Amino acid sequence: MAITLPGFLAKIASGAGEGLLNGAGNLVSDCLAGKINRDTLDAKIKELTQAHSDNIINQISSAYTSDLADVASARGMNTSIETSDKSSWMSKNITPIIAICVMTIWGASTCYLVLRMLHLISTDPKVDLVPVLGVYTGITSVATIVLTFYFGSSANSQKHSDALTEIAKNNQN
Repeated sequence: MAITLPGFLAKIASGAGEGLLNGAGNLVSDCLAGKINRDTLDAKIKELTQAHSDNIINQISSAYTSDLADVASARGMNTSIETSDKSSWMSKNITPIIAICVMTIWGASTCYLVLRMLHLISTDPKVDLVPVLGVYTGITSVATIVLTFYFGSSANSQKHSDALTEIAKNNQN
C-alpha cells in the first residue's frame, strides 16, 4: 500500500522534491507493511536524502554556470559591437542611452519620494503611495541590473561567484 498525497499537496511537492517525497512515502509504506525494519528504513532514507541533496546541488550549479555564461556572452557582445568599425553610431550607443534613461528615471523617482516623505513638496494626502512604491521597486530592480552590467559586482560577490564556480566544476567532474 503506497501513501499518496492529496491533489494540492502533490502539486506543491511536484518538481525537485517529488522524487524525495515519493521515495520516502514508499519506504514508510514498506516499513509499515513489515517489508523492511526500522534500521533499514533509516539507512535508506539517509541515502534518499543524500541523493536528493546531490541532485539539487547539481541543478543549482548548472543554473549558476549558465547564468555566468550568459553574463559573459552579453558583455562580450557589447564589447564587440563597441569596438567594431562596421557598427553604426546607433548600435554603439543604444545601450548607454538606455542605461542613462533608466538611471535618470530612477534618480527622479528617488528624489520625488524623498522630497514627498520629508514634506518638502505638497501633495494630496489622500493619494495612496502603494502603486507609486510598486513602480519604484520595478525601476530600482532595472537600475540595479544596469549598474551591475556596467560596473560589475562587489568584491564579496566576486568571492561568492568564485566559490560557486568551484563547486560547479567539482560537481561536473
